[in-house]
Amino acid sequence: MVAAATPLVEFRDVAKRYGAFTALSGIDLEIGNGEFLTLLGPSGSGKTTALMLLAGFDKPSGGSILYQGRSVESVPANRRNFGVVFQNYALFPHLTVAQNVAFPLKARKCASADIAGRVRNALQLVQLEQYAQRYPAQLSGGQQQRVALARALVFDPGLVLMDEPLAALDKNLRHHMQFEIKRLQRELGVTMVYVTHDQGEALSMSDRVAVFNSGRLLQVADPEALYNDPASHFVATFIGETNSLDVRISQVSEGVAQAQLDDGQTVRGNARCSIAPGDEAVLTVRPEALRIAGDNNSAAAHADENRLRVDISDAVFMGDHQRVTLRVGPHSMICKLPAGQGFEAARPGPAVIRFDPAAAFVYSRAAREAQ
Repeated sequence: MVAAATPLVEFRDVAKRYGAFTALSGIDLEIGNGEFLTLLGPSGSGKTTALMLLAGFDKPSGGSILYQGRSVESVPANRRNFGVVFQNYALFPHLTVAQNVAFPLKARKCASADIAGRVRNALQLVQLEQYAQRYPAQLSGGQQQRVALARALVFDPGLVLMDEPLAALDKNLRHHMQFEIKRLQRELGVTMVYVTHDQGEALSMSDRVAVFNSGRLLQVADPEALYNDPASHFVATFIGETNSLDVRISQVSEGVAQAQLDDGQTVRGNARCSIAPGDEAVLTVRPEALRIAGDNNSAAAHADENRLRVDISDAVFMGDHQRVTLRVGPHSMICKLPAGQGFEAARPGPAVIRFDPAAAFVYSRAAREAQ
């Protein structure tokens, strides 16, 4: 899923300031109809601020937000027809499950006969119809979250906004609810904007992910592209696990940077920003892209790959892979060897690792520090 030719939602140069503090700066973002978009970033990155502006709970300090091509800055939250699910569920404790789900319909003055049928259908969607007469305190955390989701969907909203909805759940229940939310989104075809700081959650649920940091939008891409082709050092290190090596650029040609480590070893990788010979930079490579050079593969077959002398300090069997800790000068690196691929070579002591330059990315150190 990618943003539609005519997006459902548009952020145009949106900024939000609280006094001297800038929570969001120059955000441009399009959300397609029927898309599952996740806003991802660490605490204080601006992702929740962006969601609250879209929901109408706050107003931007600059720029505009459009829904179906029309500006919504002057439209109050209760008139935007958006479903919202919060981390704390926000259920009314004195109302039954059915009454909680019916609340937005009653607020819209729907007919009583229509309300009963729509509440029943919404509870069936989240598999809670048998709990209609219970109160929130009689439900588990996962069941309460399902009620909140049913309430957000019952009035057929044009958009569903979810702010860290699974943060309070335990790991197993959180994973189960991830699949349930994605199932409902696909089944209903509703557009969802989902906020989380959990990278795994974002990658497993989303059509696209928008990565925020320090109030700026750094990259918007589908999960695979985000993981395999990070646009910045922050994205490379925030999404999944990666190794970083400080290097100095010696040559740049056709988008490929050649660089040297402090000990003189040479590596190559994709240049991901404007860099020139002599610049200080950082090279990143995923642990699963590394191999021990002595893993029964001929050197000739991998002549175009990077090769680095390292010291193996530890190797831990993890079942489906072996996690190997390496040192390259002052840098510590992790190598993940799949079962049956080089396990016998991963013994403590000197070794050589190899990796494809296409799997490595080089970023300006100054740009990294600015993030």
